[in-house]
Amino acid sequence: MALSDEVIARWSTQRLRELTTPDDNTATAYDATRLGKACMDAKNEFLRRTGVTYSETNSEHHTVGVKGVLAYLMEYRGLAGSQAGRDATSEWRSALEAWARTDGGANQVVQPQTNSGLQPETDTERGDGGRLYPDFDRPILNDLTPRQPRSGRED
Repeated sequence: MALSDEVIARWSTQRLRELTTPDDNTATAYDATRLGKACMDAKNEFLRRTGVTYSETNSEHHTVGVKGVLAYLMEYRGLAGSQAGRDATSEWRSALEAWARTDGGANQVVQPQTNSGLQPETDTERGDGGRLYPDFDRPILNDLTPRQPRSGRED
């Protein structure tokens, strides 16, 4: 379900009309264009703050996104400096930060993955007890590697 549909489902038509048509007291319906712009701004802010693209199919995204739409509509109406506007913005940012912390957002640790058929070899020892160097780590290549220990030392 689209974010605008989520907002419409949660708020009364009267409240939507008051927030989307602040200059028209005679309006009988909400301004769908202004609501759409607030939804777009909330989605963009969601991406900017969490690093994750807003998903229309994720109910947790909807919960956070609806708060963002309210904050933007209050800003458009000129209520950003009012206590209600500050509260809406604060709640929106808190919800974004909480979502990013708990669900990871872009802050999740990316686990390494590969689809390569190659398997790393384990270190083995030579017959004389010394370390068997992989091909790229042979002492003959020490002169080619910057700041490589010299004189046969192993670290």
